Amino acid sequence: MFRCIKYSYTDGTPARRRLDIRDCSVRYSRPGGLTSTTINLANVRGATYGPRTTTFAKVRECIPWLVLSLITEDRTYDFEFKDLPGLKRFAAFLLAIGNELDRGMVIPRAEDIDRGLELMQLRASAAALGMFRNPHWKSWLDNRNRKWKIVKYGGRDTSDQDDKGTCCICTEEYDCSGFVCELACEHIFHITCIGQWFERSLTCPLCRVAMS
Repeated sequence: MFRCIKYSYTDGTPARRRLDIRDCSVRYSRPGGLTSTTINLANVRGATYGPRTTTFAKVRECIPWLVLSLITEDRTYDFEFKDLPGLKRFAAFLLAIGNELDRGMVIPRAEDIDRGLELMQLRASAAALGMFRNPHWKSWLDNRNRKWKIVKYGGRDTSDQDDKGTCCICTEEYDCSGFVCELACEHIFHITCIGQWFERSLTCPLCRVAMS
């Protein structure tokens, strides 16, 4: 069972769903499980990693590297997973079933996902840095007594922190030679991840201290 957000392919509306793989089919249902829809994997041409289908022209926000879409002849099924390990596990199941069905479904492998993840985070990091340099963000920073700062991660001691060297938003490890965003509460996050988080809530994702 996988927890995810499913985006409507007609208007991009997000909805919480749970995914199950059973008997060469994927079933998604509401968290309560009262209603469900089944996707026959024999009708699936393949899957794409990242927000690459036309659905995402209508989606207001998503975490790109947690998105996997199933593609059939007449529509797409677009899911944002709770975490990257869950997405990779789901893709591995699809790949195994595709080989079993011998239909040549195009499913991203773990190495394909890793390459796509790196590209998406590089693009998102550039966008996030641009957002932090925006006059609106400069004003926000100046008026709130420096609630965050961008620091070099390499060599930091995180033994007394909750993050343990991993960003709690995307669950990925920090790059030892890269930069991170440190909040006033001393919790650190990927610049991209906290930038997206601040669009939803001006609080620390770990301790919920207000950043405003």
